[in-house]
Amino acid sequence: MKTILTTITLLLGTVMFGQTQTIKAFFEGYDAEEKIYSFKDASGDYYEFTLVDKDVVKTYDLTSSKQEGKAFVVTYTTVEKEDEEGYPYEELSISKLQPTTLVADDEDEEYED
Repeated sequence: MKTILTTITLLLGTVMFGQTQTIKAFFEGYDAEEKIYSFKDASGDYYEFTLVDKDVVKTYDLTSSKQEGKAFVVTYTTVEKEDEEGYPYEELSISKLQPTTLVADDEDEEYED
């Protein structure tokens, strides 16, 4: 019984608070209309974030083009949500950014912080 309660608690915690993940990616830019921060990893996969931790915003101005093309280790949380019509979607929220060096697979160019 104790094991079942522990498992349920862990599952609920993951669903309610999301899963934390980390990627290395290039900052592609900020869309002011949509309020989306875009990143692309070395293999070309795109990530769109709608929320950014206030400490990250204080350290990096992601709303200007100054950070575009720079490589970061991005720590983020994924939370499952539903839109007004009941369709599920994932909301990605950046909790931490750390400059790094990364080589793009498709361009063979090296970007640094």
